[in-house]
Amino acid sequence: MTVRHLLAGGWRVGSIARSTRGLSDQGGANESCFVPGDVAEETEIQRCAEETRRRLGDARLLVCNAAVLGPVGRLHETTSEAFRKAFDINVVGVVNTIKAYWPQLARTGDARVVVVSGGGAGGPRPMLRAPAYVPSKVALAGLVEVLAPEFADIGGAIIAVAPGAVIPTNFLDPVTAAPAELAGAQLLAEAQTQRTAPTDAASGYLRLLDYLSGPQGRLLNGTVLSGKWNTPQQLDAALSAGLAQSTYRLRRIDEDLYGER
Repeated sequence: MTVRHLLAGGWRVGSIARSTRGLSDQGGANESCFVPGDVAEETEIQRCAEETRRRLGDARLLVCNAAVLGPVGRLHETTSEAFRKAFDINVVGVVNTIKAYWPQLARTGDARVVVVSGGGAGGPRPMLRAPAYVPSKVALAGLVEVLAPEFADIGGAIIAVAPGAVIPTNFLDPVTAAPAELAGAQLLAEAQTQRTAPTDAASGYLRLLDYLSGPQGRLLNGTVLSGKWNTPQQLDAALSAGLAQSTYRLRRIDEDLYGER
């Protein structure tokens, strides 16, 4: 979805996935390439970064989207190994990817990194019975915030973006494969919604991706945004009015509890 959208917008796109089965280069070798690799393995993602640079040049926009749902069930029904594996992919995978592409991003002078978040992080309805997935996405929001000054130093920006909608993918297939008593009613309903989600469900996220890749994206460095609630028009208005330190951050209680006295 993201790859097709960026290609349609004129980007040269390198895509990394653990398996390229069912994928093919679109638009010719000068416009896109697919490279097999596991983001959880540091040496593999370094190889992938060099391969995409060789074929397409330095990366200016990096979309970190690799994730797994992880263990399904209540925390005491899961294993630490499954929990750790989810964090290795969802969090350490983002760290590995940013590190591998950092030299390229620094050379561009106007880099953007979009870290795809979700799972109800910060929202009123966190995804229940996914005890590793939701905390991993919250961890990414914190990572984005602490890396923001480093991106400012190279003239770029890093932003976390929640799609803000249930997008039609096979991401929640592990839910239907698990016993119903482990998954619970809410997670099963989410999986059913995903099966029937409209193809345009990601339109808000994709519009936001386009917006953040432009000049205004630099002004939103370190923020956590939603494809549902944060439209380009709304963000333009917010930027014009001036952003407070905690606006669009995961932490929004600085002045009450953690402000300087």
